[in-house]
Amino acid sequence: MPSKLQDTAFSTLPQGVPVDYYDPEFFSQLQPQLCCKIANKSIALLPDIEETFTYSQDEWLSDKAFMQKYSEEILARYKLDDLSDVKSEEILADKEDFDKMEEIEY
Repeated sequence: MPSKLQDTAFSTLPQGVPVDYYDPEFFSQLQPQLCCKIANKSIALLPDIEETFTYSQDEWLSDKAFMQKYSEEILARYKLDDLSDVKSEEILADKEDFDKMEEIEY
């Protein structure tokens, strides 16, 4: 849990998005099972976020070329080592609990 709780309009985290959608510090504090559900090991944003959506040359790279150029630098910011230890059975079992949480009205 963060030391200072903040209210948010989001009731759940988006699932299956590129890992760089999340702040590295926030992402690294999450449980590995949750990390596996909400993110994949792809990237979508430039290392300098200020250059994203500015029509820079790197935004015109293919997905494969973009990953080759930036994945090592960007993925190093995230705690991804724990994710390889998570078994698919754990993710599936935990998904049922996660889905039940989504049904709860706050």
